[in-house]
Amino acid sequence: MKLIGYPLLTILVLASLLSVGVVMAGNDDGDNVEIGIEYIMDYAPLGIWWIPNLDNTGLDAQGWYNVLGNQGFTPVFNNGNQSADESHFERSDDADWADNVDFAYFAGHGNSTGFLFATNNPNHLASYDQMTLGDQDLEWLFVSACSVLQYSTRWQWCNIFASYGLHGMTGFDTSMPDTPTLGSLFAYYLTGTNGFPLRSIGDAWKHATIDDIDDGDIYAAILCRAQYDPVTGILTFNYYDEQMPGYGSGMYPDPDPMFIGNYYYENWACED
Repeated sequence: MKLIGYPLLTILVLASLLSVGVVMAGNDDGDNVEIGIEYIMDYAPLGIWWIPNLDNTGLDAQGWYNVLGNQGFTPVFNNGNQSADESHFERSDDADWADNVDFAYFAGHGNSTGFLFATNNPNHLASYDQMTLGDQDLEWLFVSACSVLQYSTRWQWCNIFASYGLHGMTGFDTSMPDTPTLGSLFAYYLTGTNGFPLRSIGDAWKHATIDDIDDGDIYAAILCRAQYDPVTGILTFNYYDEQMPGYGSGMYPDPDPMFIGNYYYENWACED
């Protein structure tokens, strides 16, 4: 099995109070709901044996993109291999790319500090210390790559959340297989299409990873905004439960920029 990465347990992160309002069906810029994808398949030009080429990341990302596009989401960018770039997710250029859409999906290699753009240089990495997402338009970042959201570095990933805007991200605590179908399964659950039941964003990622991978040694993960009772510390509001715009109860309002925010992290074994 080819793994998308290289060289367990659930946690609730309690920080300062997060202010949220009632559930609503869309909350950022009032425009069409935009989507974008980037993926990397070809890592071989430098002949580095520990960053193997991938066969299925294009199918993975494009499956998600196509299903949502067919449901009326607005496709904005579809960048693969040489057209994909780490700067598209970093503070320097994200306003034109990842932070210029509502939902972005990346498929490729990853590690505990970021995801890789290694077609030209193995040090090309979109890392958590170079990203601040959600200060423009992005609501969720979906990452199909090894070890992005690894348990040991879960706190650092909170750093990519702007003080408001970004609602959450998905990823993996461990390595994951090079799969062609995760993205489309995820999108089916997000939209309740192709015979799949409609799920919240968090449950859609959970069910898609379990259905697609079915391996108890592989753990998927999610990190998102949340609200806790300031006295008891009990979780009272979780962005894990929001749904895509136009589906079910829809999206929650953006986190109030006056507050740093609370976070919820969960991981699970990818097996029934």
